[in-house]
Amino acid sequence: YLIQLLGALNPNGGVPVPTQLLGLLPSDQEWPEGFKLNAYVDRLKAEKAVVGTASKSPFVAVDDAAPAYPDLRRAQRLSFGIWVLLDSLLAGFSPAASTRQSVLELDSIWERLDAALRGLNAINTALKNTLEKS
Repeated sequence: YLIQLLGALNPNGGVPVPTQLLGLLPSDQEWPEGFKLNAYVDRLKAEKAVVGTASKSPFVAVDDAAPAYPDLRRAQRLSFGIWVLLDSLLAGFSPAASTRQSVLELDSIWERLDAALRGLNAINTALKNTLEKS
C-alpha cells in the first residue's frame, strides 16, 4: 500500500526500497494484486544488478542463496532491516518515537515488527490524507 501511495504522489519518480529488504522477500508466496516488490526483485535478478553504494555487490535474493532459509531468521532480519527505510520516512514525524536505538533495545522480533507496522500505518495514513486533500 505504501508503494502505491508514494507512486500516486510522485507518478514519475521511483520508490527507493532497500535491496536488503527486497532480498528477504519469499519467492514462493502468492502476493496480493497490485503488490509490486516481487517484480522489482525479478528485475534485479534478471538484470544481474549490482547494489550497494561502496561495495558494488551483486543482488542476491535469500531464497536463491539459501532455499531452506528459516522463516524466523527472515523475520528477525526484517525486524531490523525495515528500519533502514522507516528511519528516513519517519524523520520529523511526531509518532516516530521509535528511533533506531530504541528498536534495537526491544526484546523480541514481534515487538520490532509491531513497531514497524505502526510506523508504516502512520505513514500510510499521512500519505492518504495528503492525497485526499489534493
